[in-house]
Amino acid sequence: MKLYHGSNTVVERPRIIKSDLRLDFGKGFYLTSDIEQAKRWAELTLKRRNEGSPVVSFYDFDADLMDD
Repeated sequence: MKLYHGSNTVVERPRIIKSDLRLDFGKGFYLTSDIEQAKRWAELTLKRRNEGSPVVSFYDFDADLMDD
């Protein structure tokens, strides 16, 4: 499964190091399976941070590797 992350910078290796507690789902690294949603978040993040460029990073996720 392909997952996407919209930001103002490329994220090659996701790490949870800083997060805003006011976010809808709390701390975490947010992904979506909808590339258009990731593009919108990239634009929004650029506007909020006023630096970088809108970037959508993508990841191949293998759900079979998850523990039950």
